[in-house]
Amino acid sequence: MAVNVLGIDLSLTCTGLAFVQDGRVEWTQTIKSTGKKGDTLRQRETRIYDIVNQIRGVTERWEPALAVIESPSFGSVHGSAHDRSGLWWGTVRALFRRHIAVAQVSPMQRAKYGTGKGNSAKGAVHMEVKETYGRDDLPIFTNDEADAVLLAAMGARHFGEIVEEYLTDMHLAAMDKVVWP
Repeated sequence: MAVNVLGIDLSLTCTGLAFVQDGRVEWTQTIKSTGKKGDTLRQRETRIYDIVNQIRGVTERWEPALAVIESPSFGSVHGSAHDRSGLWWGTVRALFRRHIAVAQVSPMQRAKYGTGKGNSAKGAVHMEVKETYGRDDLPIFTNDEADAVLLAAMGARHFGEIVEEYLTDMHLAAMDKVVWP
């Protein structure tokens, strides 16, 4: 039975989305957003709501049964941790309200699924994803889209739909630590 899966790599500046249907990556997309350090509380809330609302629109159009989202990176040194947390929880809440199952994958497990190594740099992951999943009709422009492709592919594999032709046992070990709904 085919299961539609949405991969979500959340970011306040460039959220990556990827959609797998019938065991094939159908599309990728980015949601761009900008803000400034001195933004007001209202501006920050509006920015977060806009990103969540765009993701909600994707779920209304494509109706995924599962969304696979990257878990928060607690060791991240980037600014706006509070706003990133609000974006993460706002997205998860919106998914649950649409009755979409949600799985979270750590950044290390996502990288391991893509390259076989959990400590791979974003650029290395992007190149590997372009090689493995990219097609003429599926350009993978950003690191965020590449990460979303991996998340969606992991979700599809969980349901027995294999998106990629070949992965090593090192790649597949990334599936072991995911808690699936």
